Amino acid sequence: MHKFQIIIRDEALKDLENITLYLLENGGTQAAQKFKNQFDEFANSLAEVPHRGTIHNESLTGLRIVGLEKRATIAFVVEVNKVVILRVIYKGGDWTREI
Repeated sequence: MHKFQIIIRDEALKDLENITLYLLENGGTQAAQKFKNQFDEFANSLAEVPHRGTIHNESLTGLRIVGLEKRATIAFVVEVNKVVILRVIYKGGDWTREI
């Protein structure tokens, strides 16, 4: 089975850092670690099954949006041999403004 390379853009890494800090301050270490584990598991699963989520070509050609545990929205595109995670927007964030 073909595996796609996973690339996490700098903006998404910054999003993850901000979410982790927020969770550490408001939910503690366990909440922050749980979110990180969920994100890592999801990102790794994209390597095998990348073509999922809702397509939003009106915002960006090939843009896909997926919810993660009703806590975050992940925006990504699938390219020839890679998946590029563009942003990770936490609860209630407006992904249309972030892309």
